[in-house]
Amino acid sequence: MFLNVASAPAALRPSYTPGVRQDCISITATSGHSPPRALATTTSSTQNSEEPEILGVSPKELLWTFRLRQAAHWLRETDGTVSEIAYASGFKTVPHFTRRFKEHFGTTPAAYRRDEA
Repeated sequence: MFLNVASAPAALRPSYTPGVRQDCISITATSGHSPPRALATTTSSTQNSEEPEILGVSPKELLWTFRLRQAAHWLRETDGTVSEIAYASGFKTVPHFTRRFKEHFGTTPAAYRRDEA
């Protein structure tokens, strides 16, 4: 499930959300993988079966990366609380968001905001 941008606070709504597929392609390019042609041309059901072989990561992991990068952007650029950003990024609980964020960035969301400000 992609994040529900419509329910996010106005200050947290990204201008680039309609380009989720392009953002996923950009993420794969920066991770050292070539953006697969399949990502741009296949349906969701076909992508899910082909992506792990093409990208070396699961579609779910690709989505987590996108959500975490989006959350990091919001932490740097908005005054939204960590809870608001967690829910706007598509996480169901703040502890799960904090755990995934720390695994990805090596620091908690609050510390990231403090250090990046």
